[in-house]
Amino acid sequence: MNHHGTLHLRCFIARFAEREQRLLLLATAWIKISMKRIAVCVYTTNAAETIRAVEIASAIARLDDDVVVTFFTYNGHSPGGKKRTVDYEHLIQGFDVTYFGGEDIVLDDVMWQAFRQAELNREGIFPPPYDLKATKYLRAVIDTLTDYQPDILVYGLFPEVALASAIQGWKSVSFSAIERNSYMNWMSRNSDTLAKIGLQATNGSMCKNNPWRVIQNAAIECGLKLKDSNDFMNAICPSRTALCDFKRFYENKALSPGVVIVGPIISSTTNSSSDTMQLIEAFLKSDDKRDQDPSRIKILLSMGSTGNPLTFVEGLKALNNATPGEFRSVVMVPACLHDSHLVNEILSSSMNNNDIFIVKDFVPVRPILALVDVLICHGGQLSVQCGLAAGLPIVGVPTQAEQCWNLQNIEDCNAGVCILPVDWKEKQIREALHCVGDEPSYKTEALKLQHEFLRDGVGAEQVASLVLYTLTC
Repeated sequence: MNHHGTLHLRCFIARFAEREQRLLLLATAWIKISMKRIAVCVYTTNAAETIRAVEIASAIARLDDDVVVTFFTYNGHSPGGKKRTVDYEHLIQGFDVTYFGGEDIVLDDVMWQAFRQAELNREGIFPPPYDLKATKYLRAVIDTLTDYQPDILVYGLFPEVALASAIQGWKSVSFSAIERNSYMNWMSRNSDTLAKIGLQATNGSMCKNNPWRVIQNAAIECGLKLKDSNDFMNAICPSRTALCDFKRFYENKALSPGVVIVGPIISSTTNSSSDTMQLIEAFLKSDDKRDQDPSRIKILLSMGSTGNPLTFVEGLKALNNATPGEFRSVVMVPACLHDSHLVNEILSSSMNNNDIFIVKDFVPVRPILALVDVLICHGGQLSVQCGLAAGLPIVGVPTQAEQCWNLQNIEDCNAGVCILPVDWKEKQIREALHCVGDEPSYKTEALKLQHEFLRDGVGAEQVASLVLYTLTC
């Protein structure tokens, strides 16, 4: 073949390859368009919500490869600005991620700290400056999801998404930490207890001082239709709700329509090879006094991803001021408390205590729980579920109503002790640690809940199946 013939052949091959590439891209685009679109929406400032969302999304991908799963969240920093102090966005790596409103809608440290401070001060869940931006935030959620054209929304504690779903008429499945009817009934019966932690029971109506009024008004402005002001919570109910908790906690309780108990959803990570984890393991396993002194209790102190400085410090004081050799403790310091003067003052003393190992890095908690006897926590659902899944009795202090609910459920099962903030003092904490650590009945009941988890522990797969079923209805 002469030179011109070779050149023509090469051009033909190049054009053919280019055409094939275009066809491949078109086919891929068509497949994506024809596949069902699932939007998983989560605040990545909340570790528990993010972990549940990741486990559910992973389960959906395993069960059906004919769906597209995309995560939606708020951007954590302005362009060129500093990243949010507390953010677990790294947990959703590997999935497609879209930000509500792109770079224009930012839930940065200013907003996040406002949420946290309002929570600590019992000022409501939609504090300033959120109240000034609520409508803008909600419209950003609606517009971003409308561009995506979801076939179904999956979300946890995300009121903006619940509202968007109600306004646009999208199918939805919520993974919930608490069943609303049971919780509201419990609140009305325990108003005295809630008052002791600075909270007031509410019947869920949109009374003048109800913090939900901020987002209700934004929803109405964005097109939500209500029969009356008391219809708000019913109007934003999802198609179905997956209740992520132990069935035992809901025995003899009437559930709302559309609620399915799926069991706890916790991280599937049960081991860690990080340097920090190896040091923790060496610290706990080096306890050669345990065989000689059976009363020596191994403890994990973990107060969640947000952390209340006062309760954290009192818990650490209980361990730091204990008799040498009384406990052997691992203490996880929440990222938001790293700069707290109050916390760092007691930490500096604890660093010299040979019975305490301080952890400031992010480390999966389940491998640590397998090595200790008792968990001290704030009553957050992920914390208590991880502890019970490990068969550990719990000593906890609630500073929010749902934490009190979780800890009272545990106490009712005799799997732990709930200490109210007013009584959360180092002496009482040490007494409670010995109570649950030395009395075998607490361990026995915790192991029963562990058995339930191991028997039914496919919560993420059950939610995934519920999502795929709802898609077909």
